Order: sequence, then structure tokens, then C-alpha cells
Amino acid sequence: MLGNTLILKPSPTTPQCGLICDKLMWEAGFNNHEFQTIFIDVPQVETVMADKRIAGVSLTGSVRAGKSIGEVAGKNIKRCVLELGGSDPFIVTKEADLNLVILQL
Repeated sequence: MLGNTLILKPSPTTPQCGLICDKLMWEAGFNNHEFQTIFIDVPQVETVMADKRIAGVSLTGSVRAGKSIGEVAGKNIKRCVLELGGSDPFIVTKEADLNLVILQL
């Protein structure tokens, strides 16, 4: 968000989630230059990631998808954040109240 455009490419199995995100961002005051959902095929992802305007990519998904994205990101020298294989990601920062965090699990 810090002045960067965010592009969302939802899973082909959940396109409605992408449309809902698009609607929520529009209602929150974002425009197409700040947030945009795109519907592209897997082979097109490499082309988008190779674009010089793309600074980084973040993926939540399978290990297989992560390997592919990591390879493309490395080939194009892009920052890459991957959350793979889990169905319930949970990040605990050093500032967190650990007792409260444990209760949430």
C-alpha cells in the first residue's frame, strides 16, 4: 500500500474471492491504479512477473506453486514471499502477548 500498486491474481478455483476483494477495495476508496484484480492463466504469470514494473510477489499456496513462483522470481531478481503448504498461517511477532496467542490456537 505505501504508494505501490497491488495486483491480485486469485486462484482459478476461487475467482469470486478476487471480485469481492476488488469490490471491497473500490468501496474503501482505492482505484484501478492502486489495486487491481487480474484473471490470467498460469503461463501468463511469468510474463507479468518479468515486467520491470513488478517489484515483488507474494504467494499463499501449494509447495508446487511456490517452487514455480520462486524460480520465476529468482530468474527475474524479484522479491518473493511464500507461505506454502499450510491451511492456517499464523505469525507471532516479538511484541505479541504469547499467553493470548496460545489461547487463540
